[in-house]
Amino acid sequence: MRELSDEERKYVHEKCLILLKAFKEVCDKENIWYSLAYGTLLGAVREKGFIPWDTDADVYIFLPDKERFRAAFQKHKPKGIKLNNYNTAKKCLQSHDMLLFEEKMDIDDIHIDIEPLVGAPSMPKKQKKFCTYTKYCDKIIRSKYVDIKQCKKKNKILVFFAKIFDFFIPDKVLKRNILKRETKYDFYSSTFYTTLVNYGRISDCLPKDYFSNRVEVDFEGEKFQVIQKWDEYLKRIYGDYMTPVKY
Repeated sequence: MRELSDEERKYVHEKCLILLKAFKEVCDKENIWYSLAYGTLLGAVREKGFIPWDTDADVYIFLPDKERFRAAFQKHKPKGIKLNNYNTAKKCLQSHDMLLFEEKMDIDDIHIDIEPLVGAPSMPKKQKKFCTYTKYCDKIIRSKYVDIKQCKKKNKILVFFAKIFDFFIPDKVLKRNILKRETKYDFYSSTFYTTLVNYGRISDCLPKDYFSNRVEVDFEGEKFQVIQKWDEYLKRIYGDYMTPVKY
């Protein structure tokens, strides 16, 4: 996405909040576990809302609830909002679901990412290997339908070669790769969780007990659930998270 003005970012945040509220409402109606995640959780703790330069929002659900949420969304479908995933949207190979508006917005690509937490290995060497593998698999696979013109200059050549690689592989094979990575480690018996979109680090594997309990926090004047151990989580992901750093 291009650099946005302050007014445009305000518009994006207003629209993302609508999507977050719709997501929360669906989860609450069907008792589906969720938590704000990544920069959205960081914003909730530090800013009581969106980080000023953020242009989307992130939430977690548990992998076993992925199909439950999809069914719940169709049951309680919020007006004007759609749920995209690689089974329902054309030319989509994201490993996670996304909530978007059905009508075209004044600014493109307004969405929230619904990241399923998947099982991860417990040994550090295996954690590093798994996260590195999932990181690059995700980048290569989703590059197939990415518009190179929308990529940062430094990434364009990498996306170009990924597209060449992807061209010779049917979508159904790439989708099987996503499913295989999701289920490589049994969710229920795993002592660590991660997501398929990560930074390729050992610290991306998060202890299961981080997700045992949740608390309610203020976010842009609304109430949302976050993991109770948000301090440990944010330190693990961002380090000194109270010092603003544009990422």
